[in-house]
Amino acid sequence: MNRQGQKGVVGRHAFSRDSVSWTSSSTPPYSGLVKFADGSSKVMSRRERPQLVLSETGQPRYFSSGVQDEADHTYTLVMEVKRG
Repeated sequence: MNRQGQKGVVGRHAFSRDSVSWTSSSTPPYSGLVKFADGSSKVMSRRERPQLVLSETGQPRYFSSGVQDEADHTYTLVMEVKRG
């Protein structure tokens, strides 16, 4: 379990229209679950420094984050953003 009490949920998102009043999203923007291209998956114990890499037209193309797995290895993951 992580600090939010749900295994695999590591991200939070808050937003404000006026920079004074903030609202937390009820839907996490990402989780600790990572699915790899070979079909395997792993739940990370930490996920930090999320970044989006945008296309020339401003569309999200890749999501990167620093991760720590349960074996205490740390590395950066870059994942392609799937289009709906």
